[in-house]
Amino acid sequence: MFEVAADRLLTAAEFREAARFDADPDAGVTAPVNVGNGGGQRAAWEVGVEAASALRHRERLGDGVISDQRLADLCAVDTRALRAANTSVNMAFALDDRRAGGRIVLRSHWRTGRRFEAGRLLADRLLAGTDDKLRPATGAATYRQKMQRAFAAELLCPVESLLDVLADDFSEDARTTAAEQFGVSPLAVTAVLANNGFVHWDEARDPDVRPSALSDRTPDANPRMSAPRRDAR
Repeated sequence: MFEVAADRLLTAAEFREAARFDADPDAGVTAPVNVGNGGGQRAAWEVGVEAASALRHRERLGDGVISDQRLADLCAVDTRALRAANTSVNMAFALDDRRAGGRIVLRSHWRTGRRFEAGRLLADRLLAGTDDKLRPATGAATYRQKMQRAFAAELLCPVESLLDVLADDFSEDARTTAAEQFGVSPLAVTAVLANNGFVHWDEARDPDVRPSALSDRTPDANPRMSAPRRDAR
């Protein structure tokens, strides 16, 4: 069953028509990242973060910024897909149709959002463990969607690299500068920090990066939150 939230379910033809850019399901990164989910017992954030770290290591991406070209290569899409929003549908998705050819839709108005959506769709291909032709990236709080978000955040903005860039300065200006460097939104940076216990979740107010979006942890479940909090101002 597809995890699609919409006023009505689009037909296969409408999905394909909306998807303007090719995304070859047999190109780019196709080998699964085997981290395991403990039979569904491991938290989604943990699986996503570990998988992103493993992929960075396997693909020799280092710990720095992933360029648009490198991200497009990983996802087997044209870099133009990262530059052009598609608002004819209400979600980002990939169509992995080996007969008719794969397609992708990234719908965010912002380049940083489209990069994040691409990372989520890459996660779904590598981790979802399904043969679904339609791979959606939605706002749902399911295990699959949380895993996507955690993967994309760690892939594009690894927490250890982020901490090196911030150098103990968690101010809003510092986070904005770091976001520009990693090619993500400032709110995504805040969410990564909150997800790892360096700032509190009330600082990530955007609904797309709320606690349930990138993680199913709470501050009480995060051992780092029990340590004295660094001053985020």
